Amino acid sequence: MTTIDASPVRELNDRFRMEVDHTLGRWVITSALNAKGPLFVQRACRAVQTFTAFGPENDPFGEHDCATLTLDNEAIIWKIDTYLDAEMKYAADHPEDPKRSYRVMTVMLSSDY
Repeated sequence: MTTIDASPVRELNDRFRMEVDHTLGRWVITSALNAKGPLFVQRACRAVQTFTAFGPENDPFGEHDCATLTLDNEAIIWKIDTYLDAEMKYAADHPEDPKRSYRVMTVMLSSDY
């Protein structure tokens, strides 16, 4: 069985998530989350940026690309999808290469999923 080193993808995902590095992609906030108001959205995004509770149950491949958290008793899901480019038509063949990939972070309420 071949083992794939997830660390390059994880490092890019963490940089994108924690630093909101727009050179790597963009963030999308769902309308349901947005309806909670700007302060809640700001707090939710900050919670995503500072999230560290990764483990085998929520990050089985070690890529730091998805998790859930709770804010004010509201379940929030965030997910990073990696595309070939900003047109977002095709998945990235090389998510470990920032020149050949484009990330989209979706932050949503669990009810959106």
